[in-house]
Amino acid sequence: MSQAAQSVRTRETLGSVERFWTLVLAGCLGVGFVVMLNLIGPLQFKTTMPSGKEVVSVDLSRILVDWTYYTDEENRVIDERNPLSVQAFMWVAMFIGMGELWIRWRALRSERMLLHAGLLPEDERSLLTAEDLRPIYLHARGLSRSSTLPVLVRRLSMEFRKSKSIDRVNGLLDTSLELFLHQLDLRYTLMRYLVWVIPTLGFVGTVIGIASAMSFAGSGAVEMENLLAPTTQRLAVAFYTTLVALLQSGVLVLGMNSLQAGEEKVINDAGQYCLENLVMRLMEPGQLEAAKGKH
Repeated sequence: MSQAAQSVRTRETLGSVERFWTLVLAGCLGVGFVVMLNLIGPLQFKTTMPSGKEVVSVDLSRILVDWTYYTDEENRVIDERNPLSVQAFMWVAMFIGMGELWIRWRALRSERMLLHAGLLPEDERSLLTAEDLRPIYLHARGLSRSSTLPVLVRRLSMEFRKSKSIDRVNGLLDTSLELFLHQLDLRYTLMRYLVWVIPTLGFVGTVIGIASAMSFAGSGAVEMENLLAPTTQRLAVAFYTTLVALLQSGVLVLGMNSLQAGEEKVINDAGQYCLENLVMRLMEPGQLEAAKGKH
């Protein structure tokens, strides 16, 4: 069995079980990433003022995982971690999306390999009759039961052996390609949901952050002259939450569109491969008899 066939058969054996555990692992990696950010922080960039005082110019801990870490006016270290912040859920959703992209990339690679597996005769002289299609059908069935090219070859071979009509084979090819494109679109349902839910979580985080900042400002926990800095910090994190969410969604959308375009191209290439190396080589019984009569 060729390398392409072995790769596809391995993927089909694992199937939905592999997909489930891949997504579970991706989610666990997202949780681990959030935990790591909470453990290795604070991730702060400081600048020195002309007076010699160090101030935090960028606090990635607050932006990425909503971890408040600063020194107040009495030199007390304020360390407020929020492991269940909106940002944490955003990171977990992104890692699950990356796991889904990994699954789609593996499927795309296997489909591309099958296009070079030599499933159909590719020389310029070969013509195919209904009897010639039986070994091709068996080869395709043994190669894969769900990949685009083997399924197309099986359907077209079975239809021609049954109807002996090239027109009906052509019609089946067009219908099958439309079905494959529709099935491909359904496979990206989870990805479309994730690229929607991550910005939504970002907007929710912004609303929660603004509400939290306003509540803190009116709580009286800090004297009025020291109120500006902690309030503006909370407002900054609220708006950065949406920024981070949009960046995460942008990464997933780029990967999703690139892979979906690649899978659509593979379906079109499989259709063209079948058209050139199977449909255009078929000989109906009347054509076969006419060809024999000439000889």
